[in-house]
Amino acid sequence: MLYYGRQTVTLSNSHFSIEVLADGGPRVVRLIPAGSNLNLMAEAPSAVTVTEWGPYHFLGGHRLWHAPEASPRSYEPDDSGVQVKKDGFEMLVEGPIEPHNRVRKSIRFIMDPQKPVVVVEHKLENHHVWPVEMAAWAITQMCMGGTGIVPLRSPGTHEGLLADRQIALWPYSDVTDTRFIMQNDWFAVRGEPKPYAFKVGVFNPCGWIAFLYGEYLFVKRFEVKAGRFADYGCNAEIYVMDQFLEIETQSPMTVIEPGASMTHVEQWELIRVKSTDLAAVIEEAGLYSA
Repeated sequence: MLYYGRQTVTLSNSHFSIEVLADGGPRVVRLIPAGSNLNLMAEAPSAVTVTEWGPYHFLGGHRLWHAPEASPRSYEPDDSGVQVKKDGFEMLVEGPIEPHNRVRKSIRFIMDPQKPVVVVEHKLENHHVWPVEMAAWAITQMCMGGTGIVPLRSPGTHEGLLADRQIALWPYSDVTDTRFIMQNDWFAVRGEPKPYAFKVGVFNPCGWIAFLYGEYLFVKRFEVKAGRFADYGCNAEIYVMDQFLEIETQSPMTVIEPGASMTHVEQWELIRVKSTDLAAVIEEAGLYSA
């Protein structure tokens, strides 16, 4: 398969397939439900940021970064040097050692042969000669027209003595943006193109973040860990602009010794739903009870 002229490698079961670039990234560029031509991930081959280290091509899809975000560190070009190893329902995508950051990024995919589930293991290796503190940052660019959903808390009865929810906003985020939907137990961001961006984050105590597009609900689950997080303590974030909507998870900030590594794991699941109302979708998918 090709993605805008670039070779890909596919991992699939009877429920869905994912495609990764064979020569760059690591980058997942397609997530396609079985029997469909719909790519739930964004396709953004022209999206680029240029720094003194060269052009960084977003391309769309899923990538691994290290937080906190900074330029040019976060934007080290990753257009070449990847090795892909596939064995049955498993695939390892290993990038080169970044020449400036001295970090190697790799992603291992372990797909369930029978279920619409894949475990995604993100790994950062420190190839400096000194310790480096960073967080693993798993960013998935989804197609426009869908909606990202993040829980604020588990529903139910809550005591009123202490605060139990907080959100973080970026300087360009306008709280009156009509794409932002705030509810008591969750918030959502609609993937509608506008000439300005919006980003919101939260410490997510429930361990899931989701994206709804038509009858498809894409869910990323992760372990909720204690620790110090970038971005005002956020472990889950949504970003939207004119080409894509990102659903993001982060690990705690971690000191990685020379030659050592850290891992951040997501479990992806694709669920077919009948509801269109967001609250009903959350209930139908059993996200709070999972």
